[in-house]
Amino acid sequence: MSPAVGPSPEITPVVQVNGVSYRTATLQSNYSYALSNYPGDTYKVASGNVTVSASGLVTTTTATNARVEIYAGNGKLRMVYTVKVN
Repeated sequence: MSPAVGPSPEITPVVQVNGVSYRTATLQSNYSYALSNYPGDTYKVASGNVTVSASGLVTTTTATNARVEIYAGNGKLRMVYTVKVN
């Protein structure tokens, strides 16, 4: 059974470092969240136990924290999320 789409995550404001945007998302466990709405984005889980679907849904069933990198359609790293799961 896949997780339900949950309430809105708590997301901090964007901080930019060297042209890369960083933000922290606090998620409730056992839900899925979309951290980006841009078509063509690709996702990489840099660390932590979390899964990201091809459509960009972050699934939080087992994760406690993770680093998720979002790349724009041109392959440029656009956003880094530090995901914390409650």
